[in-house]
Amino acid sequence: MKHALVIDSNERGPLPDAVERWAASSTYNPPIPIARDELMVGDYICGDWYIESKTVGDFIESIQSGHLGRQL
Repeated sequence: MKHALVIDSNERGPLPDAVERWAASSTYNPPIPIARDELMVGDYICGDWYIESKTVGDFIESIQSGHLGRQL
């Protein structure tokens, strides 16, 4: 079965844990298939969408350093 959501295996903290709990919750029948894998781009993949997760501080730092432009 193809996973509907892939979480970067390097992602740690409350957000990926909450996403995993949400996807496995009884609200969805069947639960949303998820996997953890090492991603070269983004922190999450959902279908054809690549998602980069950032805190506000990381976002501002990425803008100031020019890193955000390289990520887009």
